[in-house]
Amino acid sequence: MRITISKSKNAESFYITKSFRNNRGRTTSVIVRKLGTLKDLLVEHGPTRNDVLKWAKEEALIETLKYKEDQEAEKIQITFNANRKINNNEQVFFKGGYLFLQSLYYKLGIDKIFHKLRGKDNFEYDINEIFSNLVCAKILEPSSQSSSYKTALEFLEKPSYKINDVCKAIEVLGENFDFIQSEIYKGCYFLGERNNQVLYYDCNNYFFEIGKEDENQRYEKYKSLIIQIGMFMDGDGIPLFLSQGNFNEQICFTPLEEKILREFNCKKFIYCSDVGKGKCFDVDKMATDFLFDRFYTGVTNLLGNDVNILKNSESRLKNEEFFRNMKVDFRICFEYLSEVIIIKAHFLTCFLALIVCRQMEKDLNYRFTCEEILKKLRIMNFVSVQGQGYIPIYVRDELTDALHEKYGFNTDYEIFTKSQLKNIKKKILKNRVKEL
Repeated sequence: MRITISKSKNAESFYITKSFRNNRGRTTSVIVRKLGTLKDLLVEHGPTRNDVLKWAKEEALIETLKYKEDQEAEKIQITFNANRKINNNEQVFFKGGYLFLQSLYYKLGIDKIFHKLRGKDNFEYDINEIFSNLVCAKILEPSSQSSSYKTALEFLEKPSYKINDVCKAIEVLGENFDFIQSEIYKGCYFLGERNNQVLYYDCNNYFFEIGKEDENQRYEKYKSLIIQIGMFMDGDGIPLFLSQGNFNEQICFTPLEEKILREFNCKKFIYCSDVGKGKCFDVDKMATDFLFDRFYTGVTNLLGNDVNILKNSESRLKNEEFFRNMKVDFRICFEYLSEVIIIKAHFLTCFLALIVCRQMEKDLNYRFTCEEILKKLRIMNFVSVQGQGYIPIYVRDELTDALHEKYGFNTDYEIFTKSQLKNIKKKILKNRVKEL
């Protein structure tokens, strides 16, 4: 604490102020207490200006000691001035739900994947941080991959990279699509035993428009592209493996089946297919089928009692929920992607985002649905207060309590300090796996 003196034409005022670093890392100060004008203070603490100044310094010392006591007791004193305007271009709103997502991200050992890639390429940027933020942004505020940088700027921690680095990293992700998702599968075992005795398979089509530059460097749409995504899911509804192509699913499935049997040591599949998939489209038949949209007729060659068959059918519906999540919650087709390699990176980001959400659903013992968890994470926001910390502006409830208990940290204090944020990050990084 220190004494600040403000002089005007008619008065000389004394204040006790405290310095701190704001969210942009700049040093500024805030008024802790207004002592009064020199004219008024001379009456009680005079007779000279030096006497007043001496008294003011003693008061500043008292406030300093009180502040230290409050710090030890974890109390924070904040003074607001109704006549003082807020600072220009100072960010006060922040997103905090990403902290829980990062906890799972590091438990999966995703950062180790990029240590391996770094051995092949010398990145000038932190590709692990970029991918982590891409996944978190896809969950918290689904939008284009380039817009994810804008979302990351609202996280409690500012990104260390620039927007141009995101574009470079996306190409690396697309080029290493198979390697990265294979390593993600290995990382899932660090979260507990996987229910992969029975796997479910289904696929869906996604429509994209890709383009090229002409001689005048103008960007033109020139081709519509349908990407078929095949997805294997374990018995708990957690995505296991993605494949992509533009072939009939009956053609795609056989080599995928061989790959899964070879790499993942699984012996039983439940193969889900819509009638007519991979065949020629009959427009008249499609119009008729539309009348019965959302009605299902199930045909199966599974053997066993009715209860087990119905249970398997219920698990199959999680596959359809997966594709709904991809299209609706993560807005997978709501952006213009110009190259197949970028589309691959896009699917990879959505794939890991869904793994994290489904694992979180499992971690909370299925007490809350994936949609409920997503909704809560997206509103777990904070307001910065004079560089002292962050005030939660979300409603604490059973779900937030469950998240804090499961992942071993709390953000639901009356004020969430910067030192507490640093401790949370240490916990998150401490829980990461040592090697995949």
